[in-house]
Amino acid sequence: MTSYAMTAHLTLNLLWLWLFLLDRRAADAGALAVAFVATGLHQPLFHPMFAAPFLLWLLRDRAWPRAALYAAGYAAICAFWLAWPIFMHGLVTGPASATAITGTDFFSRLTKLVTRFDSASLIVMAANLLRFFAWQAVLLFPLMLAAIVLAPRQRPTLALAVSAGLPVLVMLIVLAYQGHGFGYRYLHPALGSAILLAAQGWRRLVKDRAWLRGLTVRAALIPVFTILPIQLWFAHNLYAASAQIDARIKTAKADFVVIGPKDAHYAVDLVVNRPDLSNRPLRIDADFLDEDLIRALCREKATVALPDPSLYRPLDRYFPVAPDVAERERTAAFAPRLQAAGCAVLQHW
Repeated sequence: MTSYAMTAHLTLNLLWLWLFLLDRRAADAGALAVAFVATGLHQPLFHPMFAAPFLLWLLRDRAWPRAALYAAGYAAICAFWLAWPIFMHGLVTGPASATAITGTDFFSRLTKLVTRFDSASLIVMAANLLRFFAWQAVLLFPLMLAAIVLAPRQRPTLALAVSAGLPVLVMLIVLAYQGHGFGYRYLHPALGSAILLAAQGWRRLVKDRAWLRGLTVRAALIPVFTILPIQLWFAHNLYAASAQIDARIKTAKADFVVIGPKDAHYAVDLVVNRPDLSNRPLRIDADFLDEDLIRALCREKATVALPDPSLYRPLDRYFPVAPDVAERERTAAFAPRLQAAGCAVLQHW
């Protein structure tokens, strides 16, 4: 998951929780600094969902100065990151741009997603949770339940349970489908809460049941030699298909390669360039290859590669989805336009 934001979410959320629990002014300042990074890391929903149940402790304990500090801090953090897309839109388009700003802000995009909710979202979320627990330690869910049943009134129990469960309820309404991800990646920011809750359940269970200790250890070790190798095999197969294609693209004797986002299942994920665009060949999404871009590419007599359908064979084999022949023909049809603009075209490589 290191290519996603979720590993960083998990790390920053647990760092935030550690600083928050220290209950010192310097630690609170550090927690707010971590919150600033965590809120802007991916989407501004995930960190506040993690932190909110713990912040409610402050209201319950009537810790008004700390509550005021965090309220002011999170108000500033959220205001900054909610304004960020609109600010960046102005920098990218320029003052004379005719491009509408509508839909750039987070709330506009969120509204569009919420309107997509239907009964099928319940099925998708059920599958998400099944995958999530299949990728975790086998005792995670039973021990989470043990904490909720055996220690419902303990201070950390409710906060940890809400922190772990809130993303499920929110994403059920906002966006049940996760796209790529091992298990259920939208729960990874709250994975620390789930594990801490399970640890609390384990401590309650074994307190008066010493015989459970050995059983718990064995139950934790068995998946290491059974489920984990299968998961690693699944992960390897998923990445291997794209890695094979990526390696072949790197061998193309061209300045640019055009990839149709629907030339194969998830073909758009192959359009990855370095931030400074120093890699060669540069990958171009065919959906963005308009006349202006063609003229810009061909001004220096560049060589442009148009892939042969055989390039996508590893993805065709992995995903049980018939290739979109029309899309592949559309990508191949760029050849005359590129040549007319002065580019050399490398086809069927």
